[in-house]
Amino acid sequence: MASATYDVGHACAIVSCCPLPAYERLVLAGGEGRLTFLKSTEHEGDDDEAPPVLKRLDMKCELSSTKIDAVAWGHDPVAGELRLASAGGGMLSVHFLNQSLNCEENAPRADFALPPSTVAAGPLRSACFLERAPDRLALTGDTCCAIVLQLAAGHGPVIERTVQLRSPGVAVRTHPREPQQLMIAQEDGAVHFVDLRAKGSKPSLSRGLAPGDAAAGGLRDADWSPFDVNLIGGVCGGRWVVWDLRRAGLSPPPQSGDSQPSGALAFRWAPGSRRFATAGTAGGLHVHTLQQTVLHAHAPSAPASTFGDTSFDLTLSHELPTRVASLSWLHTASAMLVGAADSKVCVWTLGGGAPSS
Repeated sequence: MASATYDVGHACAIVSCCPLPAYERLVLAGGEGRLTFLKSTEHEGDDDEAPPVLKRLDMKCELSSTKIDAVAWGHDPVAGELRLASAGGGMLSVHFLNQSLNCEENAPRADFALPPSTVAAGPLRSACFLERAPDRLALTGDTCCAIVLQLAAGHGPVIERTVQLRSPGVAVRTHPREPQQLMIAQEDGAVHFVDLRAKGSKPSLSRGLAPGDAAAGGLRDADWSPFDVNLIGGVCGGRWVVWDLRRAGLSPPPQSGDSQPSGALAFRWAPGSRRFATAGTAGGLHVHTLQQTVLHAHAPSAPASTFGDTSFDLTLSHELPTRVASLSWLHTASAMLVGAADSKVCVWTLGGGAPSS
């Protein structure tokens, strides 16, 4: 395992690795109304001790707002464009990036004022393009609702669907394989699944926290596993929680474990395994691997699976910043984890991938 840090010259509130296969080495660092793009370089061979390398790209993106609450990646296969949505301060910018990922001039963009009396009224927490739909964007945040926007060319965003929540929304994700399925996680611990093909906004499935975890402060972040679509994970207080959607019962509680004693901020699944990472307020990152044990299928009252948890801490060759605000996994063959803290992007190359079954 090896690590490195890169100073991007501005505050980093968000780091996001592009999940699209053609751009899997692209890393975005955002904050202070600025976006910085970096590209990872893979080492030849299996040298886990070689420090990861990030190269800064000469790609410029101006923002319509100095505040960045959430970003989302999308792709238009017809136009051959990579799309990046950045939202904050009541504004939404959609950047259209060329395939070479280099441009001396500012990348073209479309700016929209977010519809009033919706998520625009408060800070945003999460955004995602719907799978295979570069003109449909889901958003959620502190205003206790989630919306799906239709981004029509030449027009402002049109609200296609509104889902009212009981508490602030902390995460919104699209199904890794079914583009019409949406996961919305709330601060109070409720996780709802909405089928966008159905009329109305009633969830098709819901899950919640165990009473003890709910009392610990509620969810701070949540994510949908791209490797096993039956797994939803999140952090509350200083613990991680994982829901297995195969578990029987009206609302079976998630399994949980210790993660960040001082409080957790972020949760992200690795793209190709049951490994996930959490970031906390004290600067530590923890990587967990779940070993799944499938129980007897003929016992309907039993959970579909249980998990053993192995974990380790991530450190750098020097002191880690006091707060890691955001983290993301590169979607490459080697396990690479990126975190944002202060004005730095921290990157780790992890050896010993998690088992794939």
